[in-house]
Amino acid sequence: MRSQFGIALRDTYLNLMTAQGQTVQLEGCTPDEIEQLKSDMGVDIFPDLFEMFLAVMGQQCGDIFLNGQNSLYRHMKKSLLFNQNSKTRLADAMQRNEQYHIEPNAVPFVELLPMDDDGMRWNYFLSDPAENDPLVYAYWDREGCGNYGYVKEMMDDYGSMERAIHHEISPLSEYMTRFIEYYDSFDARMAFLETYVW
Repeated sequence: MRSQFGIALRDTYLNLMTAQGQTVQLEGCTPDEIEQLKSDMGVDIFPDLFEMFLAVMGQQCGDIFLNGQNSLYRHMKKSLLFNQNSKTRLADAMQRNEQYHIEPNAVPFVELLPMDDDGMRWNYFLSDPAENDPLVYAYWDREGCGNYGYVKEMMDDYGSMERAIHHEISPLSEYMTRFIEYYDSFDARMAFLETYVW
């Protein structure tokens, strides 16, 4: 069933949006566009789950990531704020913080714009041929954060500044299916993962 992950994800999202009374338009990437993204990210391979997602929803994915970002392809190719791809932006942010460096196989696929002066945030995974469901990591550019209430909130949530700045979120499959729990239930999300991933 794993080979049907992308189509099942798309159909589940469409059904949930229809139930919400919303009409969404979804569009996948071409094989050439997917290969170009790999080149832009400096990797030879994407996890199968991610590549299947790109093939059915990469160009237009609605709000599947629950952050208002509706085109993963365009977002990864060019930052929303700067004329750079997401990997270049993340590398620049990490370079400012000498404690961190970007892994050559990092694939930043979500860039969260600052809200209320809380700094830039990126979500990324490490592309590894041996790992089809890699962990998603978060990196928070604290240097760009002037909201000290948010800094305290992050410290309270993660227990230390180091953990707040850089931490694991979840496996990629769980990250990509959060919308199912948001619009339906935890049980529905687990049933989807059991059918199409685990």
